[in-house]
Amino acid sequence: MKKQLGYKLNIKKIDDKFDFFLNPIFEQKSNENGWFGQAFQLCKNCGGGIYHMMVDADLCNKCGLELLEKLKDESFKNYLKFNLGINTRNIFMLNKKQELDIGKDTIYPARELSNFSEYNFSFDNIECNSMEGLLQSFKCPDKEKQIKICLLSGTKAKFKGKKFKWYLNQKLYWQGKEYKRDSDEYQKLLDRAFEALSDNKEFGFALKNSFNLKLIHSIGKNQTNLTVLTNEEFCQRLMKIRKNLGGV
Repeated sequence: MKKQLGYKLNIKKIDDKFDFFLNPIFEQKSNENGWFGQAFQLCKNCGGGIYHMMVDADLCNKCGLELLEKLKDESFKNYLKFNLGINTRNIFMLNKKQELDIGKDTIYPARELSNFSEYNFSFDNIECNSMEGLLQSFKCPDKEKQIKICLLSGTKAKFKGKKFKWYLNQKLYWQGKEYKRDSDEYQKLLDRAFEALSDNKEFGFALKNSFNLKLIHSIGKNQTNLTVLTNEEFCQRLMKIRKNLGGV
């Protein structure tokens, strides 16, 4: 019996619609030279090793079976169809280090994890339309103006926050309370903000579908004195929430 080595993920276009197929990859035998020589690569999901026979595999057996189960769910399948192009490797949006680089100009699910993405959630009984809006509101000392900024998303939210020169005294604000940028109290505020965002089901769905990839944000900043949310503060919180939501 031939040994199954992994799965190849293909997309076919049928009547202007895309459908997904997971085809098993088996070891292959040559009539003249015995078994084909083995090649080695990494599973595009978990990063585990796959030995295959001169044929590119995308997923190891374990990850392939897990994705097969997901593809049985029509809502998941339709979601993929809506968000993906023809390139099957875009499903995991990987670089060579098996990382998912979050950004508004990428594709699913990296795009959906950007703070610019629109998600409705409530934080301390204040309606927010994006994490970007909430973060930019922290720069504003006025409570009423903060509420209005929270309703913004994307570049509108970003540019609204640019006029506040919070970095001069390293102070941020939330509904009448002042926070020092390098304080534990501010870190707790960020924790609560992302926990509130995680209540949004669409956001949680996208986050869980980043699987066990390391999340990075290469276009962000690392210096706490220059940004209200560093790369590490952002990505570490997302990966913690993903684990709590039942992701890897």
